[in-house]
Amino acid sequence: MKKHALLGLSLLSLAGCAGLNTGGSKATVSDISRIQFTLPPQVQWTTAKQDADMTVFIPKVKGLTAETSPITIVYRRAGVNNAAQLGSKIVQSLSASCYKALNSPGRSVSKYANKAHFESVCNRVKTKNKKVKIGRYSAAAIFGGAKVSHLLLAEVRTPATAEPGKFAPKTKAEKKVMKNTAAQIAAIQKMMTEALACDAGGKCQ
Repeated sequence: MKKHALLGLSLLSLAGCAGLNTGGSKATVSDISRIQFTLPPQVQWTTAKQDADMTVFIPKVKGLTAETSPITIVYRRAGVNNAAQLGSKIVQSLSASCYKALNSPGRSVSKYANKAHFESVCNRVKTKNKKVKIGRYSAAAIFGGAKVSHLLLAEVRTPATAEPGKFAPKTKAEKKVMKNTAAQIAAIQKMMTEALACDAGGKCQ
């Protein structure tokens, strides 16, 4: 099973598509220095991977890795400066990795123009091992700069379902898992909504 579809994407340009919350296209593009965001405080986080262009955050749990974590947050830069095009490419790739996907625009308080926000719910991820049944919730906040885009990406593993987002837990254990999953998704949604684009001078919008 491909554990992190978000990390393995070929970040190329693609024409805009539905399912994205994008900013105005005529506004001046700033040279973004970083994304201002706050990791969900309900979890104690640790850095699983880090290089010049990407940082991967996972819960600080003994033995947990980026490949096995049920929730992953990624901050990275990509050499595509059009946020809508980049977001569309990611949505397309996520949808292709699912049997059924439900994509919707994400919320954002940012006033920055060159941005794209989305959420994607996968009923069941396509895997080589047909016995592996797992769903996925993904979200992103993308801000396009003068030369590169800054991306905040998140993935939460969920129980597999017949239809995207239609969970029907029956047992006490299943209900507990779903309660934890819903809390994780709500925390990710808040983080994405409040993310801001900041320039080198420290101005964030």
